[in-house]
Amino acid sequence: MVRSAIASVVVAIASGSALAASTVEMHKIGTGLGKEIKIVYNGDAFDAFAGEIIHEFRNGVGLGEQFNGKTMATYCVEVTQTVTESYKVYEVTDDVGSIPEPAMGTARGDALNDMFAILLEKRAEGVFSNDWAAAFQIAVWDVVYDYNEGVGRDSLDVESGEMRVKKTNGDPLSNSLVNKIDVFFDAIGITATPFNVIGFYNASSQDQMVPAPGTIALGSLGLLLVGRRRKN
Repeated sequence: MVRSAIASVVVAIASGSALAASTVEMHKIGTGLGKEIKIVYNGDAFDAFAGEIIHEFRNGVGLGEQFNGKTMATYCVEVTQTVTESYKVYEVTDDVGSIPEPAMGTARGDALNDMFAILLEKRAEGVFSNDWAAAFQIAVWDVVYDYNEGVGRDSLDVESGEMRVKKTNGDPLSNSLVNKIDVFFDAIGITATPFNVIGFYNASSQDQMVPAPGTIALGSLGLLLVGRRRKN
């Protein structure tokens, strides 16, 4: 049975490391911007929070060391597990596409990176809101479960595919929220000043991603998108 989902994704500036070479302990202490929605996945329908999950970090080594003592908002990359309320050890990788469950691969990892650049842009513009946070998380889920590199942008649609999203009452999402989701989908294939998406993986708890302090600082100044270009 699919378990109730609360989601998160972690992005940070860092350099190469294989999965399991770095670890950090983390646990959820609350939620930030976002909204309640209903997910339909693999034949099951369940309510979930789409948006920022607030995590505390400690005892990090390797890539995880930069998170020691921090409290940060994260987003998730899966809907089949729940966040951890008590500290658990997560493996840390700077290649989110290498997370084994759900298996994503390079193309989906790159798509998440492109969408995260737009999230930072919206923060820099001062327009980030509950709807923008929810739209980003929903877009992440759809990429993780439905993105097809051969089809590209047209493979993404929250109303069809393996993973679908609705209002909690079962109605379609509002046009305003769908339009914001489309902004993230349309960003796929665009790159900004390079930064890596860091994934946090635990076999029994929901996998995560979060901006490193340096990334947030660059985004707040609007510098991360300088020189953004269309990929070939």
